[in-house]
Amino acid sequence: MNSNVLTPKVKSPAATATKITVWPYLSVLLQLGFAAVLIHLFQIEGDLGLPAFWPLLIAAFCVHALAPKAYRPMIFFGSFVATLIFFLGEVGAAKVLLMGGVLLGLCHLPVPMALRRGLVFLAGVALVLMSTGYWPSPLDSWQMRIFASLFMFRVILYLYELPHEKKGPSIWQRLNYFFLLPNIIFPLFPIVDYQGFQKKYFNQKDIIIYQRGADLILWSLCCLLIYRWIYLFGIPSVLTVDTVGEVLHYMIATYLTVIRLVGLLGLSVGILRLFGYNLPDIFNYMFFASSFADLFRRINIYWKDFLMKICYYPTYFRIRKWTPTYALTIAMAVTFFFTWIFHLYQWFWILGSNPLRDTSIIYWGLFGVIATLNTLFEGNKRKAKPNYSFQFAAWHSFKVLSTFLMMSLLYSLWVSPGVGNWMALIITATQDNFSHWLQLAALLLLVWGGAAALYFIYLNNWERQKKALLHSNAILRSLGIGFLVVMAALAYNQPPEDSQLGIFIQNEKLNEKDNDQQFTGYYNEVLEHKDVASRLWGMGFGKKQKKDFFADLDNVDDVDNVMLYAMRPNSSSTFKGQPLTVNRWGMRDQDYEKVAPPNTIRIAMVGSSPVMGVGVADDEVFEKILEDRLNKNYGSDSLRFELLNFAQPSTGIHQHAFMLEDKIRHFRPDYILDIEHCRNFIGYIRKLKNAKDAGVTYYPALAALLEAENIDPDQLSEAEKEEKGKLIAAWGYKHFRQLCQKYEIQPIWIFLPGVSKSNILEEYLPMVKSAGFEKVISLEDIFSNYNQKLLQVSTEDKHPNPQAHRLIAQRLEMELVRHLGLEEQ
Repeated sequence: MNSNVLTPKVKSPAATATKITVWPYLSVLLQLGFAAVLIHLFQIEGDLGLPAFWPLLIAAFCVHALAPKAYRPMIFFGSFVATLIFFLGEVGAAKVLLMGGVLLGLCHLPVPMALRRGLVFLAGVALVLMSTGYWPSPLDSWQMRIFASLFMFRVILYLYELPHEKKGPSIWQRLNYFFLLPNIIFPLFPIVDYQGFQKKYFNQKDIIIYQRGADLILWSLCCLLIYRWIYLFGIPSVLTVDTVGEVLHYMIATYLTVIRLVGLLGLSVGILRLFGYNLPDIFNYMFFASSFADLFRRINIYWKDFLMKICYYPTYFRIRKWTPTYALTIAMAVTFFFTWIFHLYQWFWILGSNPLRDTSIIYWGLFGVIATLNTLFEGNKRKAKPNYSFQFAAWHSFKVLSTFLMMSLLYSLWVSPGVGNWMALIITATQDNFSHWLQLAALLLLVWGGAAALYFIYLNNWERQKKALLHSNAILRSLGIGFLVVMAALAYNQPPEDSQLGIFIQNEKLNEKDNDQQFTGYYNEVLEHKDVASRLWGMGFGKKQKKDFFADLDNVDDVDNVMLYAMRPNSSSTFKGQPLTVNRWGMRDQDYEKVAPPNTIRIAMVGSSPVMGVGVADDEVFEKILEDRLNKNYGSDSLRFELLNFAQPSTGIHQHAFMLEDKIRHFRPDYILDIEHCRNFIGYIRKLKNAKDAGVTYYPALAALLEAENIDPDQLSEAEKEEKGKLIAAWGYKHFRQLCQKYEIQPIWIFLPGVSKSNILEEYLPMVKSAGFEKVISLEDIFSNYNQKLLQVSTEDKHPNPQAHRLIAQRLEMELVRHLGLEEQ
């Protein structure tokens, strides 16, 4: 008998140690995988690019954790570079890194520190001029936004600490302080302290730091999902607010939306912990603050520490010889003044717009006054002994509840469009009847009594026994994980899209308040750059806002033809938040002579809203970028290119044919690009119905087709609309091709997919080729390798954003060079 059968197998100590050591790391990895599932199912912060970022983060974490510690700083910086390239491309990433290197170089010039600071200040002035358009900028708006977010606060702290360094960190740690991985997608980022960043690097066992990071990440995801629920279902429409209770409900719900900031900043800190930076928590139970001074200490602790270091202590120690009360008061006043200034500063760098609002001035002024008075009052009190009585619990609960309600009142002022709008809310509350005020008072008394009882129990059962921290953290962690598991299971079961849960999961709908007027507050406007999806405020008072439709623009006129609308020559307006400038020929384009100059290849473009450039600025439209690229790369003294943009929103091929006959042919282009999106054919019937309802006479060729095919937009069933729409499209392409032949213009048909929208290209291609288009270009895969949500103007507006327009221009350049034979020149 084999003795090995009876001999018990004992694992070696090394094997046992390996198993014990590996499991905690696998546990962290599983938690990050669970976070990835949640982010994917709920598309958490999809506008900011979190779903696309997360797989890159997990890969970077694995490589970093497995590498020897000596190489980890280099790997962290390499992860930043790789991720930056993923989001900005090689050229964009190189620009951001190069400009960052220049700024860091100025900080380390071998000249006196005062001169270095002056040079950095001048560099900042130059960046302001670039950001505002007074100087040409090597960075586009998105690149500038990321660059500003990386440097706008950290360079201040860096220059403050640099003279006091005794033994400086390595070059990699210096680079990593500025080029922080999560900062690529989060424009609002914690103001990480330079000294703390260096001292906290792997200051505990790595697995402890990793687990702290995973815990904070999961808790932050809880906050972001709670915020989404509050946003979608918790904030009432201002139009429906007519009692004091509803006003208070509105204000509290508005204040609670700051949970999004808690989640995003917490997520940033949690990610940094995954790479060994054991930074402290950024919020300390801010909703339990018992005064405004206490709130200032609890809310965004990194921001508070930055202000204390840069503003409060320098001011206080300069004037501490005065009486303590005066010194403290002036130091607090200076601190809150710069709190306001730095919020304006942050707004400008990320949004590039004027942030000055009367509500902001009043909000920070009142907050500063109240917090200063609180601090003076607390400074004159002796430190109280521990008190576990019900009287103490009731008084403390009253202070917490009062602070929360006052903060809700002030926060609703800060995020409102103007003081008048906020005052309308106050007037609504004051004019309510006395019984509603009594009901509200009774409710608040009930809440106060319940809070006092719970706090009394907490004090005597946890705080008194020194178990508060242990128990509260364990309970919060268990509740958070349980909540996330339940939410993941609900999302996995795919509830109906029109149900509340379906709306919550999809997150593609504005709440009631935002549908009244799409206005945003401070934090969300910074986070939702160029996004109409307000998460905070709906005006609701006074005149209703004009809808942001093309036909409603002041420089768009009705016309008596199948186009229905035309842009007024030599005019300008703002459309979808962007300037729209019209030349003397009624095109959104620069000015051209009617007859092309000698040795010029003239190319006309027709299409709908993405081709016209809805949602982007004049110089961000791909037609403009493409024209510049062709002239730069293939133009010369003997060859120039002109691209004329005749596109107009909501047009189809039959309207493009009319435009060719009526207008384009007079400019004698060599080529015409018909750029289509291949939507459902029912849209053609809708366009005909719009023209009929407007009393427009169809042009002769189209009218003849409708009569011959007996097409009446009002008399068709849904199935017939699709069938007849397809017939109109097929006719339109043939008619368009015949007009091109008649006027000796070479047509090129181009398919441009919509961002995050479906198409039926396979049904269009046969009719296009049947119509005689010899040159066909399909850009079907142009967005395939990108997170398409990052290429939209906003969550609600799926038009291509500036980055998408750059991609289109680059790809079209390649295709046109091949089709026009330019590569042989």
